[in-house]
Amino acid sequence: MNRQKNTTIGITNLLGFTYEGNSVYDNGTVYVPENAKKYKCIMTLENINSLYVKDYIRFSFIGRTNVWTRVI
Repeated sequence: MNRQKNTTIGITNLLGFTYEGNSVYDNGTVYVPENAKKYKCIMTLENINSLYVKDYIRFSFIGRTNVWTRVI
């Protein structure tokens, strides 16, 4: 079954985060539907409208960061 062609509606993308203080959430995972994989993840709430989501495999300094912006 090719998961990439399935709909992403109803999929849990973020799971298992704990609040670490200073607007940082750690120890969670993010599901990336483009390649149908789960990655370790750190999230930082930069301001009321911007969430920085960094996914990585082993080390948090090696990974990619996406900015999620609230749609009003």
